[in-house]
Amino acid sequence: MYFSYEHLNFRYEPFPIGLAKPVMDESVYQELVDNYPAIEQFHYIPKLGKKYSLSERFNPRGYHSLIRSQPVWREFHCWIKSDAFVAGVLDALKERDLDLGYELSASPARRTLKLLKDIARGRTTARLARLRARGGPHPQQVGARRQLPATIVGAVVSMLTLSPAVATLPA
Repeated sequence: MYFSYEHLNFRYEPFPIGLAKPVMDESVYQELVDNYPAIEQFHYIPKLGKKYSLSERFNPRGYHSLIRSQPVWREFHCWIKSDAFVAGVLDALKERDLDLGYELSASPARRTLKLLKDIARGRTTARLARLRARGGPHPQQVGARRQLPATIVGAVVSMLTLSPAVATLPA
């Protein structure tokens, strides 16, 4: 498990938004930052403005190359794709009075079958979670999101590298 939710706090109005700080062990965080990809691995997308992407959607080749070549990112990727990640997030939300009604007790195959049945019945509230991970050319622009198709839950982990002068400023 990479994330710790013990410091997760929410503001509930006008909609729930939370902050967990710190969200992970400092040494793991630093290893992710230290192995952050070079700007050359990102794909420029002019139609989206000054956007560079390293994602499954816009740059799958570069994204999968990173996952294969960096053990720390490969392990993080495997974890964020797992049911354990989704269960951890849902449990953390439930503990803070945000029950989304999404259950992981069924097997992945059973959940997929339920999703297909719901779609066939015309239900538009699909329940199968999927991952979108993205990154910008600078470490502070990375995001990893596991989300429901209607983006009910999203999470962004900022990857900052601080100079010694900035790191000593008061919080």
